Amino acid sequence: MRAAVTATRLPVSSVVVLLRPGGRPPRGTGVYRVPDIGGDAFVFRYHVVPLWRLDARRMRAQLGLQGAPFCVAMQGADEGFVRSLAEEVRTDRRLAERDRQSTMQLLYVVSAAILGVDTARRIFHVESIIQDPNVQELISEWEDKGLVKGRAVEARLLLHKVLAARSFLVTEDVRARIDGELDVARLESWLEAAVTASAIGDVFRDS
Repeated sequence: MRAAVTATRLPVSSVVVLLRPGGRPPRGTGVYRVPDIGGDAFVFRYHVVPLWRLDARRMRAQLGLQGAPFCVAMQGADEGFVRSLAEEVRTDRRLAERDRQSTMQLLYVVSAAILGVDTARRIFHVESIIQDPNVQELISEWEDKGLVKGRAVEARLLLHKVLAARSFLVTEDVRARIDGELDVARLESWLEAAVTASAIGDVFRDS
């Protein structure tokens, strides 16, 4: 965000996407100011989008495939719906390969956060989807090929992905805290919190 403001010298609007109810998010639209000695250093204008209030199938038709991952958080999205989205992303020839890969990655991350890691893995291991080399590469990112396997490894990797996607600053201390956590339930609670947290400190409030 800082780079965008500096490079363009224009105001940059932010979209806050809430995947599920919870916490105390701001309502509607508003302005968040970062104060400085001589006044405001940055002014962020935001708009809160409560996805869980929207109809998944209706919005799928409006958003197109690249917006499809967010439909997973909407009303009416179930395992069958997500599986059909993944198949569409895999087979649609209008998508550039780079867009296909990023859309599939986001679809997996949102599915894991909303439906659970086990359900997401089941969806993405469907035979017709797993045969695609892009999907194989995607899933291999979350399946540990080394000495340590299991849900904790997958949860850590997903958490790092979500924090990076939301542009949160991950310090060495935060990274060590995540990588050193052995409790799967706590890792998954951090992952869930990371989806809607307004600041990185909100992710770790349970501990």
